[in-house]
Parts: sequence; C-alpha cells; structure tokens
Amino acid sequence: MIHLLSDQYFWLSFLPISLLGASFWLLFFDRADGQKTPFKILLLALLAGVLVALDYWIMTEYFWKPEHWISKILVEEVYKVLGAILIMEIFRSRFKTVGEGVVYGFALGLGFALFENLMYLYAQYGNNEFDPAFWITFQGRFWGSTVLHGITTGFFGLFYAAAYCSKTLHKSPHESPLKVFLVPFNLKRLWNVITLHVTREHLLFQTHEAYDSHTAREVVAEGLAVALLFHLLFNLLLGWNVLLAFVIVFIGMAWLKNLVSRL
Repeated sequence: MIHLLSDQYFWLSFLPISLLGASFWLLFFDRADGQKTPFKILLLALLAGVLVALDYWIMTEYFWKPEHWISKILVEEVYKVLGAILIMEIFRSRFKTVGEGVVYGFALGLGFALFENLMYLYAQYGNNEFDPAFWITFQGRFWGSTVLHGITTGFFGLFYAAAYCSKTLHKSPHESPLKVFLVPFNLKRLWNVITLHVTREHLLFQTHEAYDSHTAREVVAEGLAVALLFHLLFNLLLGWNVLLAFVIVFIGMAWLKNLVSRL
C-alpha cells in the first residue's frame, strides 16, 4: 500500500481514472432522471465503500484470503452489506423512501469498486506499465465490475430500506431492522428467503403491496441473497461471454433506476 501511495502515477493516473469511473456512474444513476440526493451524503457513502474495501484488502493481505471464486464473492458481498447497513443506520433519520436506500447502497458499492480498481490498475501497471492491457483492464472495470458492485449493494439497499420503511412482523413502523436481527428464523421464513419470496411477490410480479406478512430480518436476508446471486451470475457469464455479462449488468442498473423512480 505504501508503494502504491508513493508512486507518482497513483496521483496522476490510477486515482483520477478510478475516481472518474465511480463518479460517472454515481451521477448517472442518481441525477439522470432528476433525483437530487444531497451530494454530501453521496460522497460519504462513496467514502464508506472505499473504507470497506480497504478493510477487506487488509484482511485478505494479512489474515485470510478466500481462494475459491464463490467464497470470494460471498465475503465481498458480506463486507459491502455490513458497510451499507452502517451508512444507512447513520442516515436513517433521512430515510423518506425505499429508493433512497437503493441510492445509498449503489454509492457505497461504487466506493468499493473505486478502491478495487486502484489495486487492479496498479497491478496491471506493474506488469508492463501503460501497455494496451492496462487500458483494456480499465475499460473492463469501468463497463463491468464497477457497475456490478454498485448494483449488488443497491439491491441490498432496496431490501434493507423496504424492511425499514415498511411495516413488517416483529417490528414497529420505522424501527431499524437491526433491532430484530436476533429473532431466529423458522423453517417457513428460511424457505421464503431461499425461494426469493419477497422478490417474486413485490418486485417481479407485484402480487402484494404490503410487507406485513414478512419479518424484517427475512427481507434483509433476501437482500443479501439477491446481491450474491446477481454477482454469481455476472461472474459465470464473464467466463462464458463478456458482452453478455455487461448486458446483464446494464439490465440490472436499468431495472434499479426504474424502481428508484417509482418508490
């Protein structure tokens, strides 16, 4: 890390282009359709994502590094979810709509991607400086992984804010879902999470408007499950067809933007 910060190209190249990529997608997602989330909150969420990624890097560098790609995705998403919970709990007094949870989650995910992009670009530069592979790596990260991290955490933000803003079982209105995290799952609730019951009822088909048949913890757990599944799908497609993986990412972002405009 010291070598990265002391490298002249960290300030002249790696940081500016990584920040440009994250900022572009953040402003596009939040401002393109007239949303006006306070810029200070967006920056704080972005910074929180960077700090989460730094913490994840320290763990993998000095303590434990997941070897299998599935375990890597699982640990990454859990880290981002913990960061998203932290930032949304800090700003929970500002929560007015579920859509705001999506924006906060998206911003945090982009912060995570910003730090990750720095590390990828520095490693690529170390291989052969600014060769074509460096710029291909940047383009791939810009169009694919950067947006992916925003989307997966945005999905979690959607579910967490839904559990917070909506009336759910074992929770009074507008009470933080964190207070019911110790409520154990029964088999029915666990099955609902596994079968993505909230997603099917409220997002894909909209057969029910109220969340009062679900527990808050159930909704939050499904948010993590959806984030994991989307990330897994992207990585599977990336190994098969890069263009299709990018298409899935942009479909996911378009769907989230549409939800934000309606929620």
